[in-house]
Amino acid sequence: MVDVAHIIPPAPDDPPPRRSRVRPWHAAVALVMTAAVGGGLWAWKPWQSVEVPTSACWGLLTGDQIRPLVGADGRAQEHTPRGDLSGRSEQVSCGVTWSPTGDDFAVRIQVRQLMESSAQSQTRSMTAAVAAGDGTKVLDLGTGTSAWLHLGSRPVVLFRCDSDRQAHPEDVYREVAVSGDIWLSGRPARDVAQDYTELALRTAKEVVRQEGCPDVRLAEQAPAVPAK
Repeated sequence: MVDVAHIIPPAPDDPPPRRSRVRPWHAAVALVMTAAVGGGLWAWKPWQSVEVPTSACWGLLTGDQIRPLVGADGRAQEHTPRGDLSGRSEQVSCGVTWSPTGDDFAVRIQVRQLMESSAQSQTRSMTAAVAAGDGTKVLDLGTGTSAWLHLGSRPVVLFRCDSDRQAHPEDVYREVAVSGDIWLSGRPARDVAQDYTELALRTAKEVVRQEGCPDVRLAEQAPAVPAK
């Protein structure tokens, strides 16, 4: 069939053809909005989900404090605490693991009882590490404490805590250490180390609260983690 409309020329009094209402800038805006939506979905990824406990590790960690330490899609779970912070056990620990990356520790707290000779040995070891420049930095967490940031991310706090001094031939110390996989969250390592340091201070404060530790005066806030 012949398309007559394309053969017969328009009459002089015919109205001019309607121009498309799509402007070039309309198309540009549409492209920008499409890119923005796509970029937003890439950052948000609504199909991902994160599950964290409301609290963990003797109440020292809240869900809001755990969330920055884990990844973008998975489940954080408290690793059953071994012992408590009352001083009845020589070594206690607790942590939060992260799946599906093989149950790595997003964060782990360890508290050990050390006799004076072991505490002095630990102090010499950390002092030597600082002198060697292997990433160990000195932290100021308050009076009566020695503290270091070992290998740039693992705070270690040592303080005397022998409330019952008649029961031991040597002074008794407590060592608080916090560690974990600092790469799980994708945040800068220094930021994660800062979170670990604040947790180490909170743990030390709880030990002091429960045990007494008369020679210790802990800082109100954790210091800023030193740069590498």
